[in-house]
Amino acid sequence: MSVRPWIAQCLWFAVACGLLVAAGLLQGPMQQQRQQQEFTSPGDVVAQNHPEVALLTTAPGGLRALLVNYLWIRAEQLKNQGRFFDAMQLAELICKFQPRFAGVWSFHSWNMAWNISVATHTPAERWMWVSNGIRLLRDNGIPLNPRSLILYKDLGWIFFSKMGQTTDEMHKVYKQRWAAEMQRLLGAPPAGTTAQVIEAFRPIAAAPLDKDPRRQGLKPIQPGQLAVLLRDPGVAAYAELLAGYDVRVDESLLDAYNRYSLDDGAAMVRVGPPVLKTERQ
Repeated sequence: MSVRPWIAQCLWFAVACGLLVAAGLLQGPMQQQRQQQEFTSPGDVVAQNHPEVALLTTAPGGLRALLVNYLWIRAEQLKNQGRFFDAMQLAELICKFQPRFAGVWSFHSWNMAWNISVATHTPAERWMWVSNGIRLLRDNGIPLNPRSLILYKDLGWIFFSKMGQTTDEMHKVYKQRWAAEMQRLLGAPPAGTTAQVIEAFRPIAAAPLDKDPRRQGLKPIQPGQLAVLLRDPGVAAYAELLAGYDVRVDESLLDAYNRYSLDDGAAMVRVGPPVLKTERQ
């Protein structure tokens, strides 16, 4: 009589081991299919680019669910108390616990851009929270969920309704701040008609971009495109001249241009003319 329970235990153990081995064998093909369908990024990009996300998502499911529920409640309490920065930190943590749940990114970006922003008063505060909502979607939520249409819709709606329309009384502030950011990045629009300005920016809009998620967004200037530029003899000579003054072709050069350029478009947004004190400047 004592042998039968032992045999049953061995059989169940063998079945469990078999199922575990089968699950391991299926993991590779399933992961490959998920990458082919773009449900996940190739090469485990989340773990490479967002190690804190990969670490948090290894928590046991039951424990993570309880913790996430608590964080949701606490974030709402902090928002209602006017402690917006504390609420934002918890919102970012919630998003890292649930990186593949598009609704989390959607809710918290909306909360920042629409709810918290209107609870503040100064133009700088209002724009800060609207831009926080934009960055949460653009820089984090969408790269982690590239096939989630709702996140693209939410991002577009912030631009269209919050910034583009007149529903918010500070919409002109948002337009000015966004225009300043774009001018810093792309340079001042040339003088002329709307059609001429659009045509001037067309080469930028048509420039090829490396959209591989393993590389996209890792550096301000994509190395592949920079290599293409440096093959131009004039650009290469200019880069060599800059290197002599310890200036690299990167974001620091963009900052220098906006600070010191005598171009009319760059100069018109400065309070006063640039003061050049060193040869490097």
